[in-house]
Amino acid sequence: MLSNRGVDMKEAAVGEFIEKVESVYEVDYGDFKRKLSLYIATLEESLGQSSHAVISKMKKRAIYTSDGDIENTRHAVLDLVKEI
Repeated sequence: MLSNRGVDMKEAAVGEFIEKVESVYEVDYGDFKRKLSLYIATLEESLGQSSHAVISKMKKRAIYTSDGDIENTRHAVLDLVKEI
């Protein structure tokens, strides 16, 4: 079970991730994907193994099996992060 401090750190990491994903605007999907990949990696580093399954889903959706649509990907990743 996470302590209050652990929960606060988790909420802060997720909140920062959401803010970054909502504010990144790129015309080219490749540029968007590179930034999103960095944000996912930073979130993964902050959370450790506790959220590995969700992080894996996010990577798969955003990086490996993307449809190339920035807004669809943004919404899918933001929906997935709610599972953390």
